[in-house]
Amino acid sequence: MWKKLFTKEFKKIGQSVILVGHSLGGSMLLKYLSEERPNISISALFLVSTPFWGKDGWDVEDFVLQENFEATLKHINNVYLYHCKSDKIVPFQHLNFYKKAFPHSIVRILNGTEHAFSKGLPELVSDIKKL
Repeated sequence: MWKKLFTKEFKKIGQSVILVGHSLGGSMLLKYLSEERPNISISALFLVSTPFWGKDGWDVEDFVLQENFEATLKHINNVYLYHCKSDKIVPFQHLNFYKKAFPHSIVRILNGTEHAFSKGLPELVSDIKKL
């Protein structure tokens, strides 16, 4: 169902976009972008508290990324990763997978236990404004 939604919405895009994925949404976004390869221009990708799925992460087959998935995303020059040190939902160690996959990413390690960022994420807003 989420693939159909992404496909429908991405077809509407006619200019370069900034994509933000949070938690499971970040996982689904990465899977879609790397497997379906939509014909869109992405100026930046922001991933917030994104879980890693697979053998050393959360073991749910539907969300596991293909091996070497990052090779299909090399056209995205600006990748930002955000994760709280003591995230109560997605363990901080999950960030290590994405840091390795995107070695040139900008990594924002945040203090606290926040996952939903109910009071906002000013670091994300600041980074978007700098683009």
